[in-house]
Amino acid sequence: MIRMREAKRLLRESRHSMAAIADKTGFEHPANFNVLFKKVTGMTPSGYRKAYRI
Repeated sequence: MIRMREAKRLLRESRHSMAAIADKTGFEHPANFNVLFKKVTGMTPSGYRKAYRI
């Protein structure tokens, strides 16, 4: 999924808020972003950011 790939990149490389990243990757609601992100990656966006930040 292109949107998830971009979201993961933004989580690793930027300091944007979760809501801003959700918006930049085409999600209308941050809650939808969180649910899909966890379904695809097995972790929450904030957990991913902590684990993989460069």
